[in-house]
Amino acid sequence: MYEEAWRNIVRPTQIKSKMSAYGPRERVIDGRTVFRKDLIVVNRNQKKLEGFLFFCPQIDTNETVLYLHGNGGSKLEAMPLVELITKFGMNLAAFDLPGCGNSDP
Repeated sequence: MYEEAWRNIVRPTQIKSKMSAYGPRERVIDGRTVFRKDLIVVNRNQKKLEGFLFFCPQIDTNETVLYLHGNGGSKLEAMPLVELITKFGMNLAAFDLPGCGNSDP
């Protein structure tokens, strides 16, 4: 029993998310259009990491917040922050870390 509990803490069950959970690729926030660009990055171990970038072309910024989720989490945790893009004039990027969300284990 201890062994099973320990494994679930160290490596929780990977929960995949559907694209519909991210909402539309284009949305209007505070009168400005915000876009989502889906990203796939391959790391040096040849593992695929899935992520997204939310940005507003009407905001001239080089600032991007990179959201990193906790153990067993996913990039979906960053979704409430999308509403803050226009308020703070920033971009938002988030990735599923290895073994989490839609990234390779």
